[in-house]
Amino acid sequence: MKYVEAGVEELDEERLPRLLHLKYRVTADAIKILGGVERILSSFFDF
Repeated sequence: MKYVEAGVEELDEERLPRLLHLKYRVTADAIKILGGVERILSSFFDF
């Protein structure tokens, strides 16, 4: 859990595309699997 060590900065919005790429390889796949851009953003920032 890198975010525990680095704090909230680890979950910076600029990192989201890279994190999605690491997990899903293709952004379009991430969007399809996770339910759309708005859902991804709310999951990432509103937890």
